[in-house]
Amino acid sequence: HLELKHTHGKLVIQAPGTSSKNSYIKSIKLNGKPLERFNLQHAELFAQDALLEFEMTDVPQSGTSAKPVESKK
Repeated sequence: HLELKHTHGKLVIQAPGTSSKNSYIKSIKLNGKPLERFNLQHAELFAQDALLEFEMTDVPQSGTSAKPVESKK
């Protein structure tokens, strides 16, 4: 869980279940809506309050070139 306060509100980033085993992104939601792309515009995150949610898995997802997320202990 990460919360960044900015001029127009706050950005909250959540990735529950992230671990050394669950290090691949299964899906992403921005403000509760599924995100079908990995690129975001600055205004999508910082023009108002925003919630970025990552669903993690232990299986690489086909059709992406995304690398595993580093888990910090």
